[in-house]
Amino acid sequence: MPTTAPQALPLGLQMLRGAGIFQALIALPICLFLGFNAFISVLEPYDWMLYYFLTDTTTSIMAASIIFSVYVQRKAIISPHQYLLFEAFKSLMATGLWLWLILDAAFGPWVEACRKESWCHYETGPRVTRAGLASVVLFVFYYPPLGYSYLVWKESSGKEGLEGERVERTEEESERSPLLA
Repeated sequence: MPTTAPQALPLGLQMLRGAGIFQALIALPICLFLGFNAFISVLEPYDWMLYYFLTDTTTSIMAASIIFSVYVQRKAIISPHQYLLFEAFKSLMATGLWLWLILDAAFGPWVEACRKESWCHYETGPRVTRAGLASVVLFVFYYPPLGYSYLVWKESSGKEGLEGERVERTEEESERSPLLA
């Protein structure tokens, strides 16, 4: 039985793959928690609000799309241009989640209800501040891989055209990872 050594990727692409794992680990609890909240909001007929159902469902799908794109990136052998597209998509989804979090904290339907009631202990200021601190995650885990994949794509597009260099696969690898071939 012939043994084949695992395909060696350049260090930069290995770092992008590692960053993808952290991106998926960040998006997984968000996806599970908000998906569970959407499911619970459907099961509560006495307190069903369409806003919370749509918010939880949409943000859960956005987090799931980040996880799915990380999975596709890890399983397929793709060009630098495709890395750039995946990183741009993940950064766009993470930025959309962050923006939705801030806007919901500042202007959600609960804000007006809390202004009318004296027993409500939620304040808009601290919630927006905590949501704003979530931007650290964007600047540490999502934007640097996007910038690096842009640099790699720019370097490879100058040498080989728009698609960049594709890594050659053996027959066994092509059977294992047919995605984006």
